[in-house]
Amino acid sequence: MCTDAGMRTNNPRHLKSFDYLGLYRYFLTFCVNDRKTVFANEAVVTLVMKQILRAATENRFAVLAYCFMPDHLHLLVEGEADNSDCRRFIKSSK
Repeated sequence: MCTDAGMRTNNPRHLKSFDYLGLYRYFLTFCVNDRKTVFANEAVVTLVMKQILRAATENRFAVLAYCFMPDHLHLLVEGEADNSDCRRFIKSSK
């Protein structure tokens, strides 16, 4: 997870009172390890997008918007079913 200050954490904060299941929208940021500029390569972006779309289909999420930056990407996703699990979607996307 990236923060606005540019710091990286491997333990993003989750709301303990929320189960991340169902028909919700999420704005996600995925950072490249060591903030390398791997998304400057079109072939890499295409491969990563295919992985995200596969994970979205398997986990019943719609990808509403995305933006690849050189060292991270932003996603806006929405659960399409009561059992759409955002944590599982994130894990299978990565």
